[in-house]
Amino acid sequence: MAKHNYKFCFGPWNISEGQDPYGPPVRSPQTFDWKLNALKRLGFDAMMFHDDDAVPDIDSKSDRQLRKESKQLKQKLADAGVVAEIVAPRLWFDPRTIDGATYLLWVAHNLERLADRVTNICERTIFLVTGEQLEMDSEADFA
Repeated sequence: MAKHNYKFCFGPWNISEGQDPYGPPVRSPQTFDWKLNALKRLGFDAMMFHDDDAVPDIDSKSDRQLRKESKQLKQKLADAGVVAEIVAPRLWFDPRTIDGATYLLWVAHNLERLADRVTNICERTIFLVTGEQLEMDSEADFA
């Protein structure tokens, strides 16, 4: 895989959708090709997507259609010299997946809490062995 040195990317929904969430439409939405050209013109080499940005009307398509359209997008991005930073599912918009999305949020929350507790154990172990008190969330502690 090629190495990319980008600092920021955005999704197609971030530019030229015609309105912001708090007002009426003020212009016509732009096409994906227009957005891809704008991304490159501005010096970016990555774009992020929701699943339905990558394949519009995703819920109504067969597996074969999904694969075909995904490959077409991948080729379009490759031709433009752009990579997909991430393709995130919109789990919370579909009644078939909303429960799973909520469950995944709780899993992520509990994994974060577990990591916090492991960090506390490590800090206490270091203190018991060396007498030195470290805050392991500080970059300076690992230099």
